[in-house]
Amino acid sequence: MADRTVCLCDYAGSAYQAIMEAGDFADLTVMLRARGEGTERRAVESIRCHRLALAAWSPVMRRLIDRAARDGHPGWVALGCDDLAPLRALLRTFYSARVALSHDSVWSIRKAAKELEVDVVVQQCDTYLDDHLNERTCVPWLAQAEAHNHPEFSDQCLATIASSFDTVRSTYAFLSLDPSIVLRLLDCE
Repeated sequence: MADRTVCLCDYAGSAYQAIMEAGDFADLTVMLRARGEGTERRAVESIRCHRLALAAWSPVMRRLIDRAARDGHPGWVALGCDDLAPLRALLRTFYSARVALSHDSVWSIRKAAKELEVDVVVQQCDTYLDDHLNERTCVPWLAQAEAHNHPEFSDQCLATIASSFDTVRSTYAFLSLDPSIVLRLLDCE
């Protein structure tokens, strides 16, 4: 008789996601705080989670959980972020083992994954960016690559802009580029 190994990832992912959403057996509250400017009110959201799931995916979460226990508040940790949506999406990924990427979300999810050292998600974001870089995305993604300090991808975007300059030069995104980026592009020619 032949041995057989089957993958039950879809079942496990949906079961874990349901447990997270219901808060069943949760042993940790993650306080998500949106960073605000000065006296600006900050959004705060709490999500009930499980230490095991967070620590398995993120070395940063593991360190935060360990520090919270040492500091006397083992039941909660706090995360600050610019936008709550990518962090929520990343927490869902920890349970479902799925990450939904789109042209609009990939940079914010990549940033959150990078901050939490979730390398596998950063790699998936980079693959998505590589696979979808074209004359329509190269200019807005160049600005994002610059803002997120991703020089290798900035260079890829600059090369794509140079190779399709006639198509992109009159777009609003191109005309809105920072002048220093335009000078870099001209230096590439």
